Amino acid sequence: MRDLARKAKLLDGYLENQLFSPAVVRGKQIIWTRGAALCGRPYLARAAEEHSGPHMPWFWEGTLQGGGVLNDMMCHSVEEARFMLTPPGAKRNVLTPIKITAHASCLKWQDPKYAKILADNSAQRFGPVHTQALVQACQAQSGKEGMREVIRQRALELMEDILRLTQRKKDYLTMGYKTLRKVSIAKTLRQVPGFGRSNTLAVLTGVGLNVDRWPDGDHLASFLGLTTSKHISGVTLHVSTHITKQGDPNPRYALVNAADHLRREVPFYKATYTRVKAKKGKDGGHYTALCAIARHFAANVLYDMIKTGRPFFVQTEDYRRHRQQQRDAALVARQLPAAG
Repeated sequence: MRDLARKAKLLDGYLENQLFSPAVVRGKQIIWTRGAALCGRPYLARAAEEHSGPHMPWFWEGTLQGGGVLNDMMCHSVEEARFMLTPPGAKRNVLTPIKITAHASCLKWQDPKYAKILADNSAQRFGPVHTQALVQACQAQSGKEGMREVIRQRALELMEDILRLTQRKKDYLTMGYKTLRKVSIAKTLRQVPGFGRSNTLAVLTGVGLNVDRWPDGDHLASFLGLTTSKHISGVTLHVSTHITKQGDPNPRYALVNAADHLRREVPFYKATYTRVKAKKGKDGGHYTALCAIARHFAANVLYDMIKTGRPFFVQTEDYRRHRQQQRDAALVARQLPAAG
């Protein structure tokens, strides 16, 4: 296609948009700043592209389509794989591919439902005879021995990926559970209703063991995506009714899951749940109430527990008594130098 365009003295170019999508850009940043720093550079990249077309009949005519699926779709996968494997700031020619494997197949249009759509959309361009031949060609692809082997091989690769990820997840959890036994704050959090091994690991992995990077608990709750979003238009402040859900979802899910236990066993949170849920009516408000409990716990309890190492109190009076004892001890400590 490039040679033909240049031979005809036509302007040619390649427009790429997938490299600039936030998920790809952020994914490469995480891979090279975190993964590569610990485990070395990546060597294998896989990319897949699915097209919802054809949008126009010409897409199926070889003399008009300009290369079809290989040019229209595979170009994105090749470029995205190159982008992910290229070190940040390096030139494009820094990579020397050893092997590139690609499969192109017709997995959609042999289905009778989509074959009818194809026939309806293409009949005006090709005519009934050509359209029927095209549909039959698509349906015949899945019956070829080679195509069945491609699908079988791809299914085996996906199964291997699933098993590998499952084993890695198991290894990660095993290592995390062993680490929790050595962390004092983890032992303290395990005393909180709803904080089993999994929830404790998820929260401490997302928050860390030092909360000094947040000036207060409200900023921690915002970091966890448990606060509502706000924006100003002119002189008007608009506050959303939904939480932002920004950041790592794992600690947020763990806190909301623990909130369901807290509202059953802690009187203060039981009252909070009843009050918030009542605002949403008889049949709603359950998730809203749990988010409110999770937000309060993160901002007022979790932040203080990690920062000071203090225990968890089921009764509010016990916590107030503990705080009063801390204030009294601090007052005595300040008075001793003056008395001496």
